[in-house]
Amino acid sequence: MIGSLKNIRLGLILLLVASSFLGHSQENSPWKKLTEHDNTVSSVFVGLGRHEYSLTGGQGFAVYLKNYNIEPVLVTGTVVATTICGNEITTNFSTTLAPDQESSGGDFSNTANSQTGVVLPTDCIGRKTYKGKKAFVNRIKDVTIRNFNVKPLGLVAKPLSPLATQKLEEAKQIVFIKQKTQDSLLYVIDTLKKKKLALQEGYDKLSLENNNLLLAAQKDSLTKKMAKLKKDTLKYGYASNTLYTSPYFGIGWDNLPIFINEDVVNKTSATGASSHPVLAAGVVLSVLNHSAISIKLNAFGSHGANIATKTLGSHLEIGGLLTILGGAHYYSHLKAFAEGGIIYREGNWKKDVEVKNTASPATTLPATQSADYEYNVLRFGGGLQYQWNKGESHIKPGIFWDKPSITNGSTVMLEQLEFQLCDKLKIIGTYGSDYFVGGKNSFVIANKEKQDYFSIRMLISCRTFVAHL
Repeated sequence: MIGSLKNIRLGLILLLVASSFLGHSQENSPWKKLTEHDNTVSSVFVGLGRHEYSLTGGQGFAVYLKNYNIEPVLVTGTVVATTICGNEITTNFSTTLAPDQESSGGDFSNTANSQTGVVLPTDCIGRKTYKGKKAFVNRIKDVTIRNFNVKPLGLVAKPLSPLATQKLEEAKQIVFIKQKTQDSLLYVIDTLKKKKLALQEGYDKLSLENNNLLLAAQKDSLTKKMAKLKKDTLKYGYASNTLYTSPYFGIGWDNLPIFINEDVVNKTSATGASSHPVLAAGVVLSVLNHSAISIKLNAFGSHGANIATKTLGSHLEIGGLLTILGGAHYYSHLKAFAEGGIIYREGNWKKDVEVKNTASPATTLPATQSADYEYNVLRFGGGLQYQWNKGESHIKPGIFWDKPSITNGSTVMLEQLEFQLCDKLKIIGTYGSDYFVGGKNSFVIANKEKQDYFSIRMLISCRTFVAHL
């Protein structure tokens, strides 16, 4: 009896050592649990799992069996691997287990009667994952068991004493709890890995969506900038073959030399000038603005009236000037220009005055001084233009010559300065010393007084038509 107890105690110790080795091997095994299929049926422990990553010829799956009966049993059933592609791969097994015997499966190459099967690449392509720098393929979604049956073989072992039976049951319970704990931990680790993979996939998706949003925003910003650039290019005349018109209007002041006649009392003629305000208007047509040489045609007109006391007068001026502007590039700041055209002037002037009575020098007589003129002027010249703000603003000094159509007039040199701001405000000042006198003198003038010409304009302009030819 004492010998039997020693044998039982030695068996229990060996069983515990085997359990410890089993736990260590399972902990370091590439086999991982998928779901909590672990169960004990008729004192036979059943554990299902699959190889963690794809084998060279496929991905394996198996059922682990251990007999906790005191008699041998025949365990049969079908192991079913459900692939991530949706199909099922099965293998049948029939395994005889002695008391306390375990079985981890058979040969992968023979699945006719085995606890182990393989999902081949032809069965399911699988999904590639990465672990560090190495790539792995997972093909199995879950492993289940069907038609599971435990059949006792009827070989009754020698009955054990109550104490031995108790110790054996305690040992079985320890092994079962330890195996269950290890399998549960493996399942938790595998679940955490799945969650980590899902989080990584979610992060990658969010990163991709964020990048797409960023690219869309950059594309939208670039599209707006391109549209603005195109608009500005047309607006400032810097696109290929552009044409635009700029009408303008404003006010000014003219000092125009004229012959003044007094035909009734003293019957004399003299040189003088009509100084009067004017209203001005016109339009500029500009072409070839993209080229190093551009052309502008300015059609203009003005009407003036005398506003001094006892003075009446009307003055009309109509003309057109052609300007050729050139530089190294169309966007150059400094350019040279040549300008020429024709100006038509006509008007009349009348003033009531008191003149000396030649018969009685101490007295005066009322008289009327008057002037009438009509002539053409050929104007030509040139100068420099310094521009900025994409050509919208400039300073334009120039020298011109006016050649009149009247017989007693000579060509006169003029100085002109033009200032333009943002293609909106333009100020033009013109001055000529000893300018020719317009009109006709009724009587001989012994000493002609020199008369100066000056004109100033303050204009407002706007672009009403822009064409991309």
